[in-house]
Amino acid sequence: MFSALYSKEGSSLRNPMLDHLLMQTGFGMLGFSGLFLVLANSAYNKVPVLQTTAVVCFTPGATLAYGVMFTPYWNFLTWVVALMYLFFGAWGLQISQTVMDDMVMHTQR
Repeated sequence: MFSALYSKEGSSLRNPMLDHLLMQTGFGMLGFSGLFLVLANSAYNKVPVLQTTAVVCFTPGATLAYGVMFTPYWNFLTWVVALMYLFFGAWGLQISQTVMDDMVMHTQR
């Protein structure tokens, strides 16, 4: 994705580690762009913001897990960070479900 921005000297310095780091950066940028888009368009509803934040937490966890499993660049301590991201993403989805259930309960009264 970022290879279009390289100069001739930068293209000659590319390696698989740099490509992997740029992939992680790209997924992070896409996730936060989606979060900002949802924040800009949901003025009063907390549920989409919580759900999108949870999904944004999944993206670094997934790319770190991919890095540990399929590339030789990371050691297994990276699993701790990846699992924390995935845990916070799952927790965010659970919180958004609880908020959505509370909203439904209040509208049925």
